[in-house]
Amino acid sequence: MNKKIIVALFGAAGAGKDALQKEIVFQSPNLFHKIISSTTRLPREYEKDGVDYIFLTDNQYKEYLEKNCFIEHTDFRDWHYGTLFSSIEKGKFNIGVFNISGVKQLLKLPSDDYHIIPIYIMATQKTRLLRQLNREEFPDCDEIIRRYQTDTEDFASSNLNFWHLMEFNENYEISYAAASIIKDIYEHELEYFLSHTGKII
Repeated sequence: MNKKIIVALFGAAGAGKDALQKEIVFQSPNLFHKIISSTTRLPREYEKDGVDYIFLTDNQYKEYLEKNCFIEHTDFRDWHYGTLFSSIEKGKFNIGVFNISGVKQLLKLPSDDYHIIPIYIMATQKTRLLRQLNREEFPDCDEIIRRYQTDTEDFASSNLNFWHLMEFNENYEISYAAASIIKDIYEHELEYFLSHTGKII
C-alpha cells in the first residue's frame, strides 16, 4: 500500500501530547517523522520556531490558506492553526498533534492516498492542570482555566464518535508510554495490512 500514514495524537491540554510525539520520534527516528504544525499565535517562552511550531503572521497564514496549502486547519481563540501538505512525508509514520476538529478533517482525506491513526492521549485532571502550571515560570492561569473548561466540552464522549486508539499518560516514565504507543501502532498496522491484502485474520 502506497499511502501517506498520519498518526494523529489528540487529547486535552496537559495530557502530554507534545512530549510523547518528541519521545516517539526519539525512540524510532527511522520510522517516525515529526509533523510541525503552523500557528499565528505567539510562541510560549520555551518554544522555538521550526521546532515546536512554524510561527506565521496572519498574512502568511491567509496566503497559505488561499493557495490550499493546508492538509487541515482550524481556529482557536482568534489564533489560526494548520498542517501544511509539505510537512507530510511518504514512507514514514508522520506523527503530529491535532485537536478534534483537525482529526476529523484528516479522516475525510481520500483513503486511497492517506491512512490515519488517531490516538487519544489521556491523563487525570490533576495531572493535566499541574503540567500546564509547571511548564512556564509565569503561566497564564486565566487561560489555563478557560482551556480546561473548553476541553471538558470538546472531549465529551459525543465528540469522540470515530475510531481511535487510546493511551493513558500519567506521571510515569514517558519512555514507557511512548513505547506502548509504538507497540499499539505496530499491532494496528499489522491488522490493517492483513485486512487490506485479502487475508483472513
